[in-house]
Amino acid sequence: MGGIAAIRRRLLVGDGRVAVLPTYFLRDDLRARRLVRLMPRVKPRSDAFRLVWRTGHPRAAELLALAGELRAIPLR
Repeated sequence: MGGIAAIRRRLLVGDGRVAVLPTYFLRDDLRARRLVRLMPRVKPRSDAFRLVWRTGHPRAAELLALAGELRAIPLR
């Protein structure tokens, strides 16, 4: 399961309260009122990628290295 899918799932089962996810990914949930848009008049800024991992992850060093490599790639 991808990162945004995992976050969406936590929202739907009630484990999460607020998340920022792409509209295209939540369109059906918003239509069905399983989720609601909190600030409909606010247009979020564009972002490319985020890495999220748990504290004490066994591959934290590798994730930090990947984050450094991604940070070096300019956003377009």
